[in-house]
Amino acid sequence: MTKLKLTSLLKKRLIHLFQKIMNYKKAKLHRIIDIENYSNSFIFRDGFNQNSVVIDVGCAEDADLSKFMIETYDVSCFGVDPTQRHFPALKELEKKWDGHFTHLPFAIGGEDIEIVFHESLENQSGSLRDDHTNVLNDEINSYKVSCLTIPNLLEKHNISKVDYFKLDIEGAEYDLINGLKDGDLDKVDQLFLEFHHHCIPEYSLEDTKNSVKKIESLGFKSFTYDKHNYLFFKE
Repeated sequence: MTKLKLTSLLKKRLIHLFQKIMNYKKAKLHRIIDIENYSNSFIFRDGFNQNSVVIDVGCAEDADLSKFMIETYDVSCFGVDPTQRHFPALKELEKKWDGHFTHLPFAIGGEDIEIVFHESLENQSGSLRDDHTNVLNDEINSYKVSCLTIPNLLEKHNISKVDYFKLDIEGAEYDLINGLKDGDLDKVDQLFLEFHHHCIPEYSLEDTKNSVKKIESLGFKSFTYDKHNYLFFKE
């Protein structure tokens, strides 16, 4: 009996894995594994060129996604990050990738307001939320920053289409997504989003699932390999 149960369980897992792989191939997704100094594996649909625009929100000081996209596809990147201690390094990247990389010193959120940002002095990631794990445990420098919604960010910088929009805002994504309206993501072709239910006590995996459904309702398909990192894309 035990052997039969184990065999049945193994079959179910193999079927699930096969379906996952087929969905991955069907969507023509490509996974970037082990980008230097970055723990995530980004997912994207191919087809970028020198006319493509990438927005790298939460780019940190090394802007590794922007680096990959610029060097691989010759795209134009906007690195969005309000962390003051990252500014000198990002300014150097602007010089290095002249014309291909622009640093925008804003936070992205659910409202166009001035808001307090909590910068970790020990980790790359700070947060707009005061209950983020890093904010609770690290030495923190807090200061006010300008926060923009996605539509206002695009309007403010005359961006008519975003081929790939990476959003890593350390827990503030839930409020942002909750406030999204029809049309807010019309200019975005692909949205890569990291969810942070693992480091924000207020939120759980169920909140992430609800947020995924909200974005899907705005005209996107979704794919994830770990239920933390999601690619939303239009067919």
